[in-house]
Amino acid sequence: MATVQLNFTLRTSTNCKTVHLLGSWDGYKGQLPLSKDSSKAGGWKGTFRFQGATLKQGQRYWYYYIIDGYHVSHDPARES
Repeated sequence: MATVQLNFTLRTSTNCKTVHLLGSWDGYKGQLPLSKDSSKAGGWKGTFRFQGATLKQGQRYWYYYIIDGYHVSHDPARES
């Protein structure tokens, strides 16, 4: 089975304590922690490997960052 590796980066205010990634590939169930990027003030980064059929070629996926525990989710019933 194929493995896909993806890199995520984010720039936040320098007083940010935690950043997690949440995605549609698993129904927004698992939170993946990002690490502080020591080369950039307020920078965060994460490299994640997705095994097997988690990501399917040609499909579209969405993701959100959870910053210091604050979570904003998309409500598909409301117009953007």
